[in-house]
Amino acid sequence: MTRAGLNGKIWPLFVIGAIALVVAFWHWVLRADVVTYGDPTKTYFQPASATEGDQIEICFDDLVWYRLCRGRLITRLTPAKGSRMDLEAYTISTPAKVGRVPPKCRKWTVPALNSDREEGAAVLDGFAEFECWPIDHWSPIVMTMPPLKLNILKRKP
Repeated sequence: MTRAGLNGKIWPLFVIGAIALVVAFWHWVLRADVVTYGDPTKTYFQPASATEGDQIEICFDDLVWYRLCRGRLITRLTPAKGSRMDLEAYTISTPAKVGRVPPKCRKWTVPALNSDREEGAAVLDGFAEFECWPIDHWSPIVMTMPPLKLNILKRKP
């Protein structure tokens, strides 16, 4: 086989290898984790039982930020019985620097349970969407939030 024939067969392999390197770099470096919730037991409601409409706190005691990107948290509440409730998304406050942040709590209003939902043990779960690069607008980096348990009581008329 001549040298020109060998180069003609290696060229497509080189292109495929270069594309694979670019995709790997994009996926494992530019699309890497933004934040971790750490120990799931350190993400909780304070107090763990409340009446619909009450203001309580959702606390994150083990947050570690790897990169500083803007994001929003999308949550859903699954009541003891009844249909799941998609809750309003909110913007996540990004810390000033990467690393472990001090424990933080934010106010959260217990949603009202309508007639097809029953009081009792409910689960809040969700995910955060982050945009670190302009292309992330079309495909955000998604980080799953650990499920949180809350006992919800209906407000007495």
